[in-house]
Amino acid sequence: MTRSFTTSRETLTEELDLLLPLVKKLVQAISIEDKIAVLDREKRVWEFCAKTFLPDMPKIQELVIKSVVAIGQNESLFSKDGFSPEKIQTWMDNLVVLEEFYKEIGGIVGYHLALVQFLCSPQRRFPLDKVRYHAPVGYDLSSPGYDVKEAIYHAIDKMDGISEMYPVGGAADRLKLQDPSTKECLPAALLVFLGKTMLEHLLDDVKAREYLYYKIKGEQIRIPVAMMTSQEKDNHRKIVALCEQNNWFSRSKDAFFFFSQPSVPVVDKSGNWICIDSSDLLLKPGGHGVIWKLARDSGVIEKLQKLGAKKAIIRQINNPISSEDYGLLAFSGYGLKENRRFGFASCERQVKASEGVNVIVEEEVEGGFCYSLTSIEYCDFATYGIEDVPAREMSPYSKFPSNTNLLFADFDSILEALKQSPIPGMLANFKKVAFLSPGGIREEEIGRLESTMQNIADCFKKCSSDKMGADALLNLDSYITFNARSKTISVTKKEPGEAASPLETPEGCFLDVLRNKKELLESHCGFTVPDVNSNFREPSFLFLHDPALGPLYSVIRQKIFEGSLTFGSELELRIAECDIKGLALDGSLRILANRITGEVDEAGILRYSEKVGRCTLKNVSIRNLGIDRGKQNIFWQGQIERAESCEIILQGESELIAENVMLVGNLKIVVEDGLRLKIEEVDGKIVYTKEKLDGTPWIWRYKFSSDYDLELQKVSFSAGGERQ
Repeated sequence: MTRSFTTSRETLTEELDLLLPLVKKLVQAISIEDKIAVLDREKRVWEFCAKTFLPDMPKIQELVIKSVVAIGQNESLFSKDGFSPEKIQTWMDNLVVLEEFYKEIGGIVGYHLALVQFLCSPQRRFPLDKVRYHAPVGYDLSSPGYDVKEAIYHAIDKMDGISEMYPVGGAADRLKLQDPSTKECLPAALLVFLGKTMLEHLLDDVKAREYLYYKIKGEQIRIPVAMMTSQEKDNHRKIVALCEQNNWFSRSKDAFFFFSQPSVPVVDKSGNWICIDSSDLLLKPGGHGVIWKLARDSGVIEKLQKLGAKKAIIRQINNPISSEDYGLLAFSGYGLKENRRFGFASCERQVKASEGVNVIVEEEVEGGFCYSLTSIEYCDFATYGIEDVPAREMSPYSKFPSNTNLLFADFDSILEALKQSPIPGMLANFKKVAFLSPGGIREEEIGRLESTMQNIADCFKKCSSDKMGADALLNLDSYITFNARSKTISVTKKEPGEAASPLETPEGCFLDVLRNKKELLESHCGFTVPDVNSNFREPSFLFLHDPALGPLYSVIRQKIFEGSLTFGSELELRIAECDIKGLALDGSLRILANRITGEVDEAGILRYSEKVGRCTLKNVSIRNLGIDRGKQNIFWQGQIERAESCEIILQGESELIAENVMLVGNLKIVVEDGLRLKIEEVDGKIVYTKEKLDGTPWIWRYKFSSDYDLELQKVSFSAGGERQ
């Protein structure tokens, strides 16, 4: 059983009075020895040491032991028979990490103090009486006007100075993801969605943007990727193993950087640390806000900078649609073009939704006003006096847009901000949870000290003697973009299955993917497509493609134009170089190139090139039975059985050309490396003709116009390599 130190004699308020001066002394202490000396003067510590023998141990472990005693948690963690080194090893390593990581706020004692402060009363980052909150002023990405297209241009032009960061260490408890064979708990990064893990989807997006850069500039770049993992559910080992098993996704291992976030103790509403057995702490990751300090302390930011990365895009592992169309490029483009310090990608948010919001904070200070663009979690609305009201009368959408955790950051600015706020956005969010304790299953409100990565933006303030107008607010150190929600956020947070609503489930995300694909085919590519129904178990159509096909819709529509999909049809294009016009599909068509964007060299690294699979379809009709709807297909996961399909497999550098033909029935058409296959109708019969592919037959040449439109020109070559 956990011991409650909050007796009638010793309340939380009294605990606060005890810990405040102690933490101040610990923060001022320089060395571990100095900190131990501070703790030795505490009554709890010297009383414990007077009756308990402490064996020789490393000083950092002694500091941890005495810190646990100083906050009154030793009776929960130590053996009833006294101090037992064997028992404490289950949690010692974690608390050593905790002590070292939170040293700026007083280590373990400072962590516990922060929790006690939240339990006693709300802790605010801004003074309640001198602050007003305004709806953010930002850039509208919902239609590709001149400014948006210019931002896209800058995102591509300056792509060699960007990196990506993924916080992948969250517990993802609501997802309840398990290995189907072993029933072992899995992290969210390993969720299989549309046939690939969530991590692979993000890395495919990176490759697509690198390929876009190659097509425009003719240069190879590698966007470095940093991932913040954790020890929760063996997260770190499993994610590294996933990368190893996939040969680092045909990327250089040296372009991946990992750093693991600390796990922190969970407490009840009385401030007691929770044990899951007689001496083992309940630990959970401490929130994404530690990403900046960890990236600095581990040397990851320095390593990224040495590779030429000055900025970073931060993406959530559970939000695969945030790269749809041009949204991610335009968002990062504004930050790169204007050399901003921080950025938020946002969208509309329904009133009362369980989502954080982006706000402009106006703070009255001596001599004027200070402004910052930041975010506030939905659980903190009451704390900050924020009213969740509609933007307009009768509107379902909030005055404040959604914080999507899709961020842009300048490394130099982050390093400077960390001096002021090493652990930004600290909060304590308590939820009723069932957990295993020494006395059996307990259900009660428990929580931990968390922090939020987006609240590093609190440090980026601009001040003025007068109140700022809309134009000035648009030019704060941080910026915000607004895009359609369907192209900004659709998360896979909750367990798939029989939920009353698909919202925040993989099934709901799958439906949002289909809605985006319908828009792409219908509004951009001139296709006739069935409406998207709400039944994710029996979707009205499927259209999936490799991101390198675009990723911009304006690029895809120049490769695929005019056609139709009947109800229940499936179109899958795992290819980047195609020219498809007048396609009539009734059934299943899958075009699968094993070289989509280039060749994998002897070291296993993808090199972008024109030596890829190509496909030209002009006025082609496909008819077959398609997906077998009688089977137990799991569409959102990519588990699909087909009664019949037209499957075109392009091996190596190869090409398929089909014009004015109808392909009927179950077909598997393989084009070997170095060959071209022509399909045509001769005297009423379908004729297949293979010939040697002498050089690259044609390429799509990408070029920006003076108005920043990305235009494609199909350039053909003769057998000798001359342009025709």
